[in-house]
Amino acid sequence: MDDVIRCIILKNHLKIICAIEQIFGDPGESDCRLINPYLYENGELVKWLDEVTEQNEIEIFSSNILTHVEPKKEIIEKYLELTAE
Repeated sequence: MDDVIRCIILKNHLKIICAIEQIFGDPGESDCRLINPYLYENGELVKWLDEVTEQNEIEIFSSNILTHVEPKKEIIEKYLELTAE
């Protein structure tokens, strides 16, 4: 995977591990795409929204993001294991 893996902290304090890309659309439309998003909770990675969708790309508004950071190496390794095709 060539994408940069980030830990996205949403305003509701969820921690999402994913690749992220900016998308450009009309005003009022989502402007970020989360690719293969996994929820990081209690040291575990769980596919985010897996119980409601089979999509691997989720669009959100950047205004819902509080910040983003580079995950620890061991989290990236686990994420890459889970997302390997």
